[in-house]
Amino acid sequence: MLSAAVIFLLFFSGPLRTCLGLNAKLALTKDKLLVMEEALYRRDQVEALCKEYEERILATGTDAEELGFLLKELESLTRTRNVQVKSIRPLPSQWIGSYRKFLVLLEVEGRVHNMFELLHSINTSSKILTVESLKIQALRTGPNLISANILISRTSAGSDLQQQYQ
Repeated sequence: MLSAAVIFLLFFSGPLRTCLGLNAKLALTKDKLLVMEEALYRRDQVEALCKEYEERILATGTDAEELGFLLKELESLTRTRNVQVKSIRPLPSQWIGSYRKFLVLLEVEGRVHNMFELLHSINTSSKILTVESLKIQALRTGPNLISANILISRTSAGSDLQQQYQ
């Protein structure tokens, strides 16, 4: 039995160590592959998210059309939130690098909770709207009534829009 163990060690110890080493390398390679696969999956998710935001920010028309889309979006948001529009005034758009920033000054009145809902809907709008400034004043005409002046912006990007103004 001892001689069988010695023969086994002489003939099979090298291949056995090699096999064990290969198994360890295989396990390490498998772990690295899983990490790379997860990184690729996260990269695909980030690319999909970037594409979604790119579609939301890309200009689809001229300045007048883009401003019209913004005004239409604001009209829809104020109507669904039961907020009364006192005035809506487009301001001159601005170039910021390769992006175009459209500004609208919105004067509205309504109940506090309706105004909160309006601000929340602006913040979560699919058009990526930003509240640049907000001035709120309590109204004495009724309980929980406020008026607000809200400066809202929408930033658009796109080569067609940029080429028209260069």
